[in-house]
Amino acid sequence: MIYGKNEYIKLNRNIVTWSRYKNVNTKVVYIHCLLRANWKDGEWKGVPVKRGQFISSVAKLAEECGLTYSKTRTALDHLIIDGNIETVVLDFSQEDSRKHLQGKPTIFTVVGYDEYQAVSENIETDSQNISENFERIFATIEEIKKDKEVKNIRNNNNPPISPLGDGESEKPKKNTDSFPPKEAQEKISEIIDNSELSTPVKEKLKEFVEYKRSEIKKPYKSPKRFQSTDLKQTIKTEKEYGADATISCIDDCMGHGYQGLFFNNAGKYSKQGGEKKGFNATEFLRRYEE
Repeated sequence: MIYGKNEYIKLNRNIVTWSRYKNVNTKVVYIHCLLRANWKDGEWKGVPVKRGQFISSVAKLAEECGLTYSKTRTALDHLIIDGNIETVVLDFSQEDSRKHLQGKPTIFTVVGYDEYQAVSENIETDSQNISENFERIFATIEEIKKDKEVKNIRNNNNPPISPLGDGESEKPKKNTDSFPPKEAQEKISEIIDNSELSTPVKEKLKEFVEYKRSEIKKPYKSPKRFQSTDLKQTIKTEKEYGADATISCIDDCMGHGYQGLFFNNAGKYSKQGGEKKGFNATEFLRRYEE
C-alpha cells in the first residue's frame, strides 16, 4: 500500500454506539463514503463538489465495496433514511432520484462530515502534516532496519569489544573448578582430610574416589561439586547412622559398580538406624493400650 498526502481520515470512537454499527453492509458503505469524500472543495466536469462530497453511483460503490448492487442500495437507503448520507442525481429530469442511482452520476454528501474529520483552520496544512508524520515514521523504521543490518555485519566480522578496554576482545570465562582427573583427585583428598568425617570413613571415601578414577573410568573433575554433593551426603549419613553403616554403603556402591554414592541402605546397616526406620507393630499396639 502506498501512502501519500491527504489520504487519511479520522474515525470517531463513538461510531461503535451507532444503531447501524452491527449491520456490516451499512457500516462498510458508510465508512467507504467517508473515505471517498473530498477533504476540500473541488469540482467534477464543471460541477462543484464541496468538502464532504463525492461523485459516484450505486453500481460503482457496490464494485468498490465488494457488495452486490441490491445490498449496496439497501445500505444506502438506511443511511439516507437516517440522515447520514444525502444524494443528488446529476440528471435532474427524474422525479425520484433514489430510483435512478444505479447508472447516473450522483453527488453523495456525508452529513456532518466536519464533525467526524475535526475541521481545522488550515485543512490542507493539517493533512500535509499527517502525511509527513507517517512518511517520517516509515523512514525511521527503514533506517533502524539498515542500522541493525550494518551492526550484524560488523559483529560477524569483528570480535566483541571488551568493556575493560578498547581493542581487547572479551575472552570466554574458564571453568576454574574443572581439573584433570589426577589433579582433581589430589584436591578432593585434601578436602576429605579437612572434613569432619571420622578417619575410617575418610579412608573409605578416598578409596571410592580412586575406584571412580581407575576402575570405572568416571573420575571426579570438580572438587567443588564433590564437596557440595557426595561429601555433604556422606557427612550427613555418618551423623545419622554412624561410621560402620556409612562404610558399608560405600562398599555396596563399589560392589555394584555404581558411579555415585547412595546411602539408601544405611538404616539397614545401623542398629539404631534400623529401629528408627522400621515400624514395630507390636510395640505400637503396646503403647496404644497403655
